[in-house]
Amino acid sequence: MPTSTKSTQTEVGGTTVSAIVPARNEEATIASAVESLAAQPEIHEIIVINDQSTDGTAAELKRLSARYAHLQILEPSKVPSGWVGKNYAVSIGAALAKGDWLLFTDADGVHLPGSTARALADAAATGAGLVSYLLSRRCTRGGNARSFRLSTLACRRNFPSTL
Repeated sequence: MPTSTKSTQTEVGGTTVSAIVPARNEEATIASAVESLAAQPEIHEIIVINDQSTDGTAAELKRLSARYAHLQILEPSKVPSGWVGKNYAVSIGAALAKGDWLLFTDADGVHLPGSTARALADAAATGAGLVSYLLSRRCTRGGNARSFRLSTLACRRNFPSTL
């Protein structure tokens, strides 16, 4: 696993990644998620779509934007008829993204150092245009522990829409 930006970019050929993060009422988790994405040298832009949050998510994103110049915050006014919030949020983030690869992830996930480089290396080694990782997570909320799965998906911008 590469340890520096230079070796990472050499290994993956200078490939850029746009992280797309739909967020709704993620005040407690959004900072950790954004910080873990910002620490990945391959990620050149982080697009967070604040999907009509009613908690302090917007304020937390504003605070984070002062620290991370490559953080873009989108706040759609309403979801068009026929769409659901998260799907719409992801679609507008993807439409604005400029990276060679699109990384779709949740606002409550923390990415380990080197995970983006690893995903790009896996894709390059196999010739894949799409990679997906399913991670186990265990969290405690309100004294109740529960386990769930977190899926992270990265796809090449020109990934075919039909096979």
